[in-house]
Amino acid sequence: MTNQKARRGFQCWLVDGSSRTKLLNTFEPKFERVICHHVTYRYGVLSTDPLPPAAEIVVVGYASNDAIEALVVTVDGTEKRVDGKIYHITLSLDPEKAKPVDSNKLLSLGWTKLDSPIPVATKPAFQ
Repeated sequence: MTNQKARRGFQCWLVDGSSRTKLLNTFEPKFERVICHHVTYRYGVLSTDPLPPAAEIVVVGYASNDAIEALVVTVDGTEKRVDGKIYHITLSLDPEKAKPVDSNKLLSLGWTKLDSPIPVATKPAFQ
């Protein structure tokens, strides 16, 4: 990033538009705020840091409560991030009761494995 100050943010894999449509048709959102946007790789990184490598991302599970729902994914075959949290896509939430980060707590309490995994097209990004 020439001539620009580095800023802090997070690295992720953005969900491709056609994959997002497929996921929203497969898992009808339960809550008002529909997200289904990305899979987080790392938080607190600089915009000048290298992006994560392209990865094979597959939806393998689902969880929800009265405020939020999330899809568990594997990244190149693993469901655990380096920080120990579970890779996921926040599907939807009730903005009066939850924030996207609350998916981490939801998934720490357990989730249901899907009968058939769903591949997701993504691209590495900084947000």
